[in-house]
Amino acid sequence: MRVRLDSQIGWGVTSLLCRAQRGGQLNDNLGERIKRTVRRQSSCDEVRNLKSRRKRAGFNLVELMVVLAVVGILVALILPAVQSSRETARRLQCQSHLKQIGLAVHQYEASHRVFPAGWGWNGYLYRLLPYVEAGTTYQLITTAIEADRLDDEAAVLLARRPTIFACPSSSTPRDMKHVSNYAGNVGYGKRHEFDEQGELRNVSYNGIFSSLDRIDWDGPIGGVVTTAMVRDGLSNTAAISEIATEGSSSPYRLTYIIGDHLGMVNQMDRAAEECGSLRPGMEDHGNRGDHWLLGAELSTLYNHVATPNQNSCKLGSCVPCMVSSAASEHSGGVNLTFADGHVVFLTESVDRDVWRAIGTRNGNEVVTMPSF
Repeated sequence: MRVRLDSQIGWGVTSLLCRAQRGGQLNDNLGERIKRTVRRQSSCDEVRNLKSRRKRAGFNLVELMVVLAVVGILVALILPAVQSSRETARRLQCQSHLKQIGLAVHQYEASHRVFPAGWGWNGYLYRLLPYVEAGTTYQLITTAIEADRLDDEAAVLLARRPTIFACPSSSTPRDMKHVSNYAGNVGYGKRHEFDEQGELRNVSYNGIFSSLDRIDWDGPIGGVVTTAMVRDGLSNTAAISEIATEGSSSPYRLTYIIGDHLGMVNQMDRAAEECGSLRPGMEDHGNRGDHWLLGAELSTLYNHVATPNQNSCKLGSCVPCMVSSAASEHSGGVNLTFADGHVVFLTESVDRDVWRAIGTRNGNEVVTMPSF
């Protein structure tokens, strides 16, 4: 008997042959004939291996869990790197904002021969508007001031805040445009002058931004600063830094209250230490950064009494007497613009004496600058 089988079904015939041999249903001679007629011969072991591979074509539960674990590990490694790169980009954009504001300060100084006034109903950011491509906003605000309509139109005018007056890393909602993250440096040391009745009449600052030489609120407060008055050098004197503002998640947006007894220059160490010991939930005086048109240490000014990312405190009833700290939502420090216009990122661990030295324009300190 002659059996002819097509080669295309060789695997199937071989499989049948193997089953027949296992079951004893085929004599040896017939088996040999069938084997010789199959052009593509495969051993029974090969057939069993092929079936085994076909059965294992999918994942079992253990393999699936291993794959998911590997994917999870990769995501855990990659996601922080992505977030870090985004924050780096925001920090660099913040530095770009500060460079533009620093350039505007120098353009103002070139036009007026003085740095813009910091203290008063209309602070330094208002005076810089024409130099940051916001001349129309400046005219609208000026018209409202002259017509005594600023209070009535404040909400609309504050909403016209230039984009560069806000830090991209701030968690303050974008629609809260009445605040600004950039504050002018009023220095470290203060000199308070009182009249015969004990009323505060004059406060002098030793930073870049002081006050107009006129009656402000209850009395004359300081005067504007010229380049010649910056005896420590423009490249060694801080001009503008960051503050945490209302609406943000930063604890440094708050201003606390401590006693009047710590308002003098020789008491600033104690004031900084007492202020730094306070925590959210204790008595506070509201949020910082409010009303970017206003020139005050609750709004658009800061000082170098305490190092960056520390609490801020109002000293009792004395509004100009404050621990008003630079603070940001960048990790580990703040961006800082010097009076010559260059910008650095300064860590919050900076030595307090160095921080205070770069905060004064005329302290004659010999400072070893940190490595930026």
